[in-house]
Amino acid sequence: MRLLPTACALVFALIALTPARGYDRPRWYPPDQLERTAEKITRSAPPADRRCESDYRALLADGRLRIAVFFGYMNLEYSGIVFDPYNRYDLQRHLQRPCPPRYQACGFELDPKQDGRLTKTLELADGAFLPVEIHLRHSSLTDDYRTAVEHPPAGQAEHSAEVRQAFLDSLDGADAVFYLGHSRLGSGPGFTPFAGLSRPWFDAWLLDPLVPEITDKLRYGAHPPKLIGLLACTTEHYYLDRLREASPGSTWIGSLTDTYPDQDNSVLLGALNALLGRYCQDDFRQALRIGEDPGQRYKLFEWLDQPASDDTFEPLPWMMRD
Repeated sequence: MRLLPTACALVFALIALTPARGYDRPRWYPPDQLERTAEKITRSAPPADRRCESDYRALLADGRLRIAVFFGYMNLEYSGIVFDPYNRYDLQRHLQRPCPPRYQACGFELDPKQDGRLTKTLELADGAFLPVEIHLRHSSLTDDYRTAVEHPPAGQAEHSAEVRQAFLDSLDGADAVFYLGHSRLGSGPGFTPFAGLSRPWFDAWLLDPLVPEITDKLRYGAHPPKLIGLLACTTEHYYLDRLREASPGSTWIGSLTDTYPDQDNSVLLGALNALLGRYCQDDFRQALRIGEDPGQRYKLFEWLDQPASDDTFEPLPWMMRD
């Protein structure tokens, strides 16, 4: 995700003067942005009888759907804001809304015993019922950029490490995984707060790239995700050549150019709705263009219609087992 041009600095500086209030507003894009996106998704949804459930046989082979969404540390330095706490809770609220017609990314119940776990049951075309769970995790413990960098909240390092490890774990146990955040010039995904081009930033870039660990997880894991979305700046260039080789059986969503948080949020919502609705390939691709400005920023690589595997696997501890 790109840093905004200098011409925007004054605007964001003025916005940043407004104090944070518990992640209750983005202080940049409209607070009803997800609702607006949902309206676009509903208007463009394919007919109910145009579904390709057979394409999802590998994804749904064990009769469950496990989705993990990770919001990396998402600062925009000119704005003074860290977006990932708001983005996570905004999506969480949205997923709990009652379902309007022709819309699927809704109607979830929040698990009171496990933070960020939402569940619902879908009815498939054959009358079977599919348990679904979505896990949401964000990285920063504050939405104030100066605080995050200069005076990190107590427990920030431990929290970032926990989210990072959960992301890696999900690459061998979740059915679909999404990351939204910075690409960090290919050294990400990033879950730790530090200033861009600072010494800690260069240390992380040179000494602690996450891609080799991701590659190993995908190559040697028993259950790599069937769908992986990397919604950050230019992920096709930074990541996808290496990662697609490590997991050729996965379908990938990547970006072709720089992106902004509101665009990534819209594409995530479009992808979640298409996945839950078992969209056909062309309709799924169209869903990724929801909220885009003219021109294609996001691309679907490969498709889900892989043969189902007979392999069984042990779910992650934070995913449902019953």
